[in-house]
Amino acid sequence: MLKIILVDNDPNFRKGLKAVLTNIGGIEVIAEANNGAELLNILSNELPDLIFMDIRMPIIDGVRTTKIVKTLYPSIHIIGFSSYYDVEYKNNMLEAGASDYLVKSEDNYIKLKEIIEQNCSQQNDGTKNKLFNQ
Repeated sequence: MLKIILVDNDPNFRKGLKAVLTNIGGIEVIAEANNGAELLNILSNELPDLIFMDIRMPIIDGVRTTKIVKTLYPSIHIIGFSSYYDVEYKNNMLEAGASDYLVKSEDNYIKLKEIIEQNCSQQNDGTKNKLFNQ
């Protein structure tokens, strides 16, 4: 079972994403956070396999949080999310260490399913640290 944390300041988005991920299966949402500061606090007690991270959040934004998480916990994989398709946002998240970037307004079901299935299969065959290295 893949352990996931959802980080977004919109509780309705988190609720919807959690429902979609639960429908896909093979996951456990172990925590949710409103911003990067809350996430960093959670990570001091529990480490996920995967984090879905919004970019624009109060206190500590997604880009800065991604840099911190990847420095402290390099084996955690992060998928950036934003309401905006902006090349600069995407590039900033990928440069910060995110494995992928999705736009909230797009239909991401197939992409989310691929991410979960890839992570689950690689976790099961012992290649957890090689996730997303294609």
